[in-house]
Amino acid sequence: MRERWGAWCAAAGAILGGIALQGGAVAGEAPTCSAWKAAAAPHDRLELRACRAVETGTRGPGEAPRDEPLVHRLSVEGTPDDVGPTHEEPSEADDEDEIPDVQRPTSRDDRRTPVRIELRSGYDDTRKIRIELTASGGQVEILDLTATKGINQAGTCAACRDLSDLTAWRVLDGGVPPEPEVVRPIAGNTHMEVLARDLRLTDANAERLKRIAAAYFKATRKRLVVTGGTRPPQRQAELMYDKLKRGDDIVSLYENKQAVTEVRNAYRTGAAQALPRKTVVRLMKEVIDAQIARGVYISKHLRSGAVDVRSWDMVPAMEQAFREAVKKEPGVALMDERKSAEPHFHLTMP
Repeated sequence: MRERWGAWCAAAGAILGGIALQGGAVAGEAPTCSAWKAAAAPHDRLELRACRAVETGTRGPGEAPRDEPLVHRLSVEGTPDDVGPTHEEPSEADDEDEIPDVQRPTSRDDRRTPVRIELRSGYDDTRKIRIELTASGGQVEILDLTATKGINQAGTCAACRDLSDLTAWRVLDGGVPPEPEVVRPIAGNTHMEVLARDLRLTDANAERLKRIAAAYFKATRKRLVVTGGTRPPQRQAELMYDKLKRGDDIVSLYENKQAVTEVRNAYRTGAAQALPRKTVVRLMKEVIDAQIARGVYISKHLRSGAVDVRSWDMVPAMEQAFREAVKKEPGVALMDERKSAEPHFHLTMP
């Protein structure tokens, strides 16, 4: 009897060992991916591939361990006749009117992870991209992502069961950055006087400014006086130098704290070496130029999105009329700069 019991244990151990070896081998599988496929022109700097890893070595929430069904069969088929009865306490499932609930083994296809989609961008800038996937069954899925240069995780193809199920893809939107809005020089009119060296705005913002000036003129019978508009980096550096020279806290004046700190540090470097104003301004301008090159604008004046309005001749009633006119234009923000060296109201356009 001992020989038969030993043989039975050896057989069971071999089966369980085989299960463990099989699970361990699969768990170590690396993800598999299809070849990169480029999009059609003009989006040919975007490439896409499908990836999948069969994670049979793991189980999801609430899923029974993968080897339980086989172990359960060993137990319900019974032990060899010579072993004798076990001494386990009866459970509710032992009632002859009830059938034990044996969990059906999870199939390999059910355990397969979704097909993951990766997008590789060759563009230096960040782009919002919408792509269309077509599966072999004709299903169409849309994925939206913000892609940076390199490999990006775009999402999954829910209809794809295998890498070959993804039959086609294309870029629907965002593969090409939108064309910048055209800015045009703005001249004075019946309701507005332009004293700014260079005032350039988009058509939409020009109309906003004209409506503000018209409303102000209707209420006060005075023309709105524009003193500042588009500002080149050289002029921006000069103005920031003058503020810092006076001891102004320029960090509090600008929204992008990191950008303004970089410019301030350039000023401090030059001031610590007692460099002349012209040299320090050049150092500050170089920082501003570098920021613009990477798409950072410390002031909307640099990109034709800001307007300065004269304030010193506005009595309280005129100021109130001006503020009311600005409120009627959604997206236009007013900043009170009357405590600066050059008192004015600053308008930030959308």
